[in-house]
Amino acid sequence: MLAAHRRKEIFTILMLEKQVLYSDLAKQFRVSAMTVRRDVEQLEIEGKAIRVHGGAILSDQKWDAEPIQDKVTVNVELKLSIADTILSLIKPGSSLFLDTGSTMYSLAQALKRHFNGSLKICTPDIEVIRTLAGDDRFTLFAIGGLVDGSTFSVIGEHAIDMINNFRADRAIIGCDGLTIRHGAMAAQVTHVGIKRAMMDNSVQSILAVDSSKIGRMSFAAIAPLDHFDLIVTDFNIQSDTLSSLEKSGIKVNVAKDLGNVN
Repeated sequence: MLAAHRRKEIFTILMLEKQVLYSDLAKQFRVSAMTVRRDVEQLEIEGKAIRVHGGAILSDQKWDAEPIQDKVTVNVELKLSIADTILSLIKPGSSLFLDTGSTMYSLAQALKRHFNGSLKICTPDIEVIRTLAGDDRFTLFAIGGLVDGSTFSVIGEHAIDMINNFRADRAIIGCDGLTIRHGAMAAQVTHVGIKRAMMDNSVQSILAVDSSKIGRMSFAAIAPLDHFDLIVTDFNIQSDTLSSLEKSGIKVNVAKDLGNVN
């Protein structure tokens, strides 16, 4: 059986069973466990599977955007760990583009509580502005334009034009899905232009993504992974997934479990 056909059949099994074991697949297709691992690794690169210990699970696809009220209650610990790691990279006196989303809100909270020094921040996220407004440490530039009520953020050509008038040391970007093959993706195409503009006008681009989104497809492409200088994710990332990212030349910073930091 050709490898491509075998991978197609493995994906069909995943669609039906939601999970597979390497040992079962090796017996079924009468190939070595190493061959099955390579097949599953390719499926993961394509965003169809996520490798776990001893096998793989079906990749969760993300086609629709969730309201921000729902997102802020999901994977809170992971997002806080990512925020803490990014906080350690930010120098006093520097400038930032902050994207929208629940991870950016966690970062804004971390900045509010722990950052020492001044900082210029340009963001389209209304919750980030609300969190940091009135604090003398932060010079805030609120991006103007059409308000997206589902994400409490600003979108549209006016917003992109405003971003293009600024420059920053770093752009901190979020996403709804990430695969090695397809790069970083967003559920809403209306947010992609904002993200790309922030990346284009910064010295360094950092992708902040919790591990639940890695291996997951979403609707609109933001950028290939090599367009980011660094990916910051959390401690729940699978070791095989981390290895695949690093083998692809992607620099990854894994946040520590804040509950286990001595």
